[in-house]
Amino acid sequence: MVDLWTTVLHVCAGIVALQVLTYVLPMVVALYLLPPHNLAARYDTEWALVTGGSSGIGAALSRRLLAAGINVVIAARDDELLAGTVAALTAAYPRRTIRSVGVDLSDLTGTSYMDAIVAATADVRLGLVFANAGWLPMGYLADTPGDAAAASVGVNTLSGLRLARHLLRRCRDERRRGAIVFTSSAAHFLPSPFASTYGASKAAVSHLTSSLAIEGANVGVDVLAVHPSYTRTNLYAGAPSLGVLGLLERAAATPDDVAAATLRAVGRVPAVDLGAYAWSTRIVSRIIDGAALTMAIVPFRGLVAPPPEATATIAAGGK
Repeated sequence: MVDLWTTVLHVCAGIVALQVLTYVLPMVVALYLLPPHNLAARYDTEWALVTGGSSGIGAALSRRLLAAGINVVIAARDDELLAGTVAALTAAYPRRTIRSVGVDLSDLTGTSYMDAIVAATADVRLGLVFANAGWLPMGYLADTPGDAAAASVGVNTLSGLRLARHLLRRCRDERRRGAIVFTSSAAHFLPSPFASTYGASKAAVSHLTSSLAIEGANVGVDVLAVHPSYTRTNLYAGAPSLGVLGLLERAAATPDDVAAATLRAVGRVPAVDLGAYAWSTRIVSRIIDGAALTMAIVPFRGLVAPPPEATATIAAGGK
């Protein structure tokens, strides 16, 4: 009997070790062992599209792309923030071309923003798409306006899906390479109460990526989902005062940290997790069943619950 239990323990330990190894090794190689990419040469392009590029991770991606010699089309809300970011980037990189497209990515039909983006990129060899814009309605779903809940799915999931389809078709028809990068989130690794729409929409993005990475291989398009931990961006501006956000803030990454890691991972892995929160919650979710995690959290829900009147809708503008 002792030998049987010893064998069972060894098998279980082996399974856990295999899960951790297959999770950690590809990311370590992509982020730390391989040299940085020359994206312009790899994808034979001088143009990238960045949604939500007026602030946060999107603005950091735009800066790094411009520094690498790639022109950028920034699609974001048509406001002073977009104008200011474009002006600052133009001054910093005078030899590069920056185009801005004022769009509302919460349009559930997609017609308005896709028409504008397609028109703004029709005359260039677009090779890189960064679907980065995000919208986070935070609070009780019952208290969240229905339009806001649906619009967040439009921004977080549908806009990236439509842009991915557009680039896949262009690269297929023009017989050239490309890359699509989704800024997803580690929020969906565990249950995300009081940000349920956000977590669900990002889970959809990550699953979409894993499938498109296989489809895209047929036409030479690399697909990547990035799962950052808590990052200091406008995504959380106006959020209810939650203790968990205060804890995450202590170990928060900067947008430039996320942008640098993202550009290293493109074309090397289909998904990459960034930061201690993402790593730890991913491993926990691999070891403990999701339903069991949900049942374990329920008794402690009061520790992370906002007051019922504290629902906040954080507008889409980029992570």
